[in-house]
Amino acid sequence: MPRLEPSDLAAHARIENAEVFTGVRREGKGGVLLTGHLGNWELTGSALAALGHPISVLVRRQKNR
Repeated sequence: MPRLEPSDLAAHARIENAEVFTGVRREGKGGVLLTGHLGNWELTGSALAALGHPISVLVRRQKNR
C-alpha cells in the first residue's frame, strides 16, 4: 500500500453507503466505523482517508502472544 497513490486506494475499495459518511461530516459530526480484524480492513481505512474522510484508529494489544 505505501506505493499506491490516494486515487489508487479509492479505486481498489468499494465503499457502500458512502453518502452516510458524507452526511455525517456535512452535519459537523463524527462517526464510528467498527470492523473486525478480517478482510482488507487496512485498505478500507486508507480508501476512506483518500476520499477525504479524516480517520483515527483505536487498537489494543492482544492477550494471546
